[in-house]
Formats: sequence, C-alpha cells, structure tokens
Amino acid sequence: MMMHWIASLLAAATLATSSPSGPQWNCDYGDALDSTRATARPLLIVLESSSDGSSQFLPARFAPDETGEELLKPYELCRIDVDTSYGQRVADAFKVTQFPYTAIIDRAGQKIIYHKSGQLSTLEWAATLIAYQAGQGLQTEKNEADCFT
Repeated sequence: MMMHWIASLLAAATLATSSPSGPQWNCDYGDALDSTRATARPLLIVLESSSDGSSQFLPARFAPDETGEELLKPYELCRIDVDTSYGQRVADAFKVTQFPYTAIIDRAGQKIIYHKSGQLSTLEWAATLIAYQAGQGLQTEKNEADCFT
C-alpha cells in the first residue's frame, strides 16, 4: 500500500513539473508580439492556409527533432491560420496574399527583419533560423520593413 502511494505521488509530481513536448506556438499575433517585446526575443510568425495543402507550412520543418527544436528556442513563435477571419485580418495587415508566409520580427517587436512567401527548403529554414536568432536584421536593408503594432 505504501509503495503504491509513493509511486502515485512520484507520478503526480512528474506530471506537474514536466513541460509540454515540443515548441509552443501562439495563435494570437498580438499576444506573441507582446511576448516578443517583454522577452526581447525575435518573433517567428507563420501564416498558412489549413484548407489548401500547398499553402500549409510543412509541419516537419517546425521541429522535426531535437535539433529543430533547438533552432526554435531563441524565438517567440506564432502560427496563424489565414482561413479564419482573424487570420485574414493578420494577413491583410502584413499585406500578404501568397501562403505560406514566414516572417521574423526583431526582438523589439518593431521591424520585420525577414519575410518570404512560399515553402522554404529544409536547408533554407535552418539557415534562416540561425541567421536571425539574435533578433537583428542582416547588413542589408532589403528585408527590413516597419511592423504594425
């Protein structure tokens, strides 16, 4: 009886302290932008269509393994379905019509430092996450744009 009680207590403690597996994606752009500003971490946002397979960002690229999860750690994460009315408003604010759309917003939450419509190759995905993990743009001005608040 005592062993059963101890095993139950240990199991409950493990469940209470364990973190959810995988990266946690926010589905509210405003909340994600607030988090970026509060934590000074860049914001990675993906806009995609859940109803159009070619407009969905390939899920395997989000975090296919521990290496993928490590690449996402420096970022606040936001994933928006543009098939919803809320998602369409976010897409309109970004002035995007081709999906999937990926953007990285600087750690101050003020500028888009990277953006691209269309699928990213696995290599391009990893290189982009590494290049912008500090939340600063590269030396070119071409990818920078004002971010709406």
